[in-house]
Amino acid sequence: MPIVEIAATPLEGTAFQYVEDLLLGVMLDRPLPAKTAELAMALPEELGATPRLLRKVLANSEKFLMRERRWDLALRELTERTVDGSLEQALRWRGMPMSLRSLCNEMALLHQQSVEGFEEALPKLLRSRDKYFQTPGGDWGLSEWLLAAEPGEDEESVFLRNFFFETETAQALVEKCLASGASARESARNAAVKIVEAIGEPVPHKILSFALWRLHQGELDSKALYDELLEEDRLLAMSPGRWALASDTEKYRRALARAAKRIEEEEPEELPDMGGEIAVMPADLDEIFGLMEENLRPYNVAELAELIFEVSPGAKGYRKAAKALNDALAAEERFEKIGQNSWSLPQLMPDEIWELPPSLMVMRLDPSRLEDPEADAELSDDGLEGNLAELVHDSFYEDFGEEADAAIKVKDMPDTEITIPVLYDHLQAGTLKVRKMDRKFWPSGAPAVFANVFDDQDERLGLWVNLHDGLIFGIADWYRKRGVKPGHLLHFEKTERADEYRLTYRGDADKYVALDEARIESLRALAKEAEEESLSVFDVICRLLAEHRKGLHFYALWAEVNLVRRTPRRVVASDLSAYHCFYPRPPQSGNWVYDERKVSQGRKKTKKKHIKKAKAQ
Repeated sequence: MPIVEIAATPLEGTAFQYVEDLLLGVMLDRPLPAKTAELAMALPEELGATPRLLRKVLANSEKFLMRERRWDLALRELTERTVDGSLEQALRWRGMPMSLRSLCNEMALLHQQSVEGFEEALPKLLRSRDKYFQTPGGDWGLSEWLLAAEPGEDEESVFLRNFFFETETAQALVEKCLASGASARESARNAAVKIVEAIGEPVPHKILSFALWRLHQGELDSKALYDELLEEDRLLAMSPGRWALASDTEKYRRALARAAKRIEEEEPEELPDMGGEIAVMPADLDEIFGLMEENLRPYNVAELAELIFEVSPGAKGYRKAAKALNDALAAEERFEKIGQNSWSLPQLMPDEIWELPPSLMVMRLDPSRLEDPEADAELSDDGLEGNLAELVHDSFYEDFGEEADAAIKVKDMPDTEITIPVLYDHLQAGTLKVRKMDRKFWPSGAPAVFANVFDDQDERLGLWVNLHDGLIFGIADWYRKRGVKPGHLLHFEKTERADEYRLTYRGDADKYVALDEARIESLRALAKEAEEESLSVFDVICRLLAEHRKGLHFYALWAEVNLVRRTPRRVVASDLSAYHCFYPRPPQSGNWVYDERKVSQGRKKTKKKHIKKAKAQ
C-alpha cells in the first residue's frame, strides 16, 4: 500500500513520505536489520516520530519488510534480479541519488559477493547505461527523473515523450508551475525555488524541468539543473525525484505530531506474529543488559516491549509481552526490579541515594548553651495555640525529619497528580521530598525505585526515589538548568505507563515559602550570625518578625527560619505558642506578630506541662 493512502490529509501523506525517505537513508547505512526503537534513535530528535508512528510507516511501505522482529530493506530480498536490475530498483526505491559506497554495499549483500569486487565493477556498469546519471559529488541517479529533450524538439513531442502515461495530471501541474510568477529573466535555479514555493508541495524534477524548458524556450539542461538544485539550501530532495522546500520540514514535524496522536487513538495495534508462544530469548536478555550498560539507566517494561517485541502499551498482546519480559528479567540475577514495572542493573543504582545530604539535617543547639534551657523546646499538639497544630501536620509543606508529624489518611493521598513546593534546603541539596501524602503516587515495591520523568520540554529525567528516607535524587542539574528558585512549584502527573511521569514547571511559586534573591542574601547573613553567636530559634524568630511589623504567616516565617537554621515546623510553632511576645493577628489567621515590649515576660508557665520529652540523640 502506498504510504499516502494511510494518511488523513495530503500534508500528512507528504510527511509520511519524508519519514520514509529518512528511514531508507538510515537503513542504507546498516548492513543488518534494525528494531523500530533503533531507527527512532537514528532519526533527528526534533522530528518527534513515535515508535508506533514509525511502525505504521514501515508496515505500509513496500520498501521495508520485517524479519525476526526487525526491519530490513525489501530490496535485500530481490535475489533473483541481475545486478543491473538490482541497481535500477535500489535507485527507484531510494528516489534520489545514492553514493557508490551505498550501492556497492547493497549489491554485495544482495548478490553475496565482496564489496571490493563491486567497487571495481559498478562504476563501469553505471557509466555504460544511459538510464543512470552521475552527480558532481559522485552519487548516482536514474535518468527517468530528468526531462528528456533534444535540441530543437517541439513542445508537444517533448511533453508526450516524457509524460505519455500521465498527460492530464502532468499538464495540470505544469500549468500551475507556469502560473507561479517564475520568469525567464531570472536564473533557472531561482525560478525553480519560486515554483516549488508557489505549488506548496513537492514537485517532480521532470515537471519542474519541463515548465522551465518552456519558459526558456527550449534552452534548459535538466541534468545541469538537477546538479544545481542539489546544492540549493532552500530545497530538499525527496523521493521519487522531487523537490520540496527545506523550510517545510517544520510543517511535516507538526503533521507527524498530529498523526502520532491520531494513531494512538485508533484501533490498538496487534503484536507482530512471532510464530507461537511469546518468549524472551537469551539474546533478548543480552540485548537488554547491553542497552542498560551502554545508556547507564534503568528501563521500564513498556520501553523494553517496544524494543524486543515492537509493541506499545494498549496494543493487542501487550500484556502477554509485558508478563513475558517481567518473568524473564525476574529469573536473571543480573537484573533488579526497581518499581512497579522498571528494571535496572544493580550497579546502576547510585550510592548517593543512600547518603543524607548535610543541608537537610535538622540543627539543634545544646540546651545547656542557651540562657533559657527550655528555649526551642517542642510542645505537644495540646500546647500549640490557634491553628498551629493543623499547620504543623499539613503534609503539603512536609520537610525532611517531619514524617512523624505529617497527618494524612491513605484514602486522601493523591495518586494521579501532585504539586510539590521546592524548599530551600532541598534546592541546596539537589533533592526533593517524598512527603507522606505522595506515597501512593510514586513507584513502590522496593526501598529505592526509579521514576522515568519527562518534563514540559520533553527532557528525560531519571529520578531515583528513596522511599526509606523519603527523598528524590537526580534532579539537581534540572534545577540549575530551569532556574528553579525556593518556593517554586513542581507539578507531576502520572502517564499511562507504569513508573512514568510528566513534570510541568511554569515558574509559579507558593505564596508562603517562596524567597527572592534579596531576601535569601539577608537570611544568609543572619544564618552566619546565628551560628557565630549560638542564637536560639526563639532569637531568630524575634529578629525576623521585628522586620515584618505586620507579621508573617506561619509558613512564611518557618521558611525563613528554616534557611537560617534547619528547623522543623513544630519547633517554630512551639516557640510562637510558648512566649508572651508572639500572638496571632487576627486570631486563627495563621499570621503571627511580635511585640518586643513583652519579651521580658518570657515563657508562658502553662506550657511547661506540654513540653515533649527530648529524644536521645
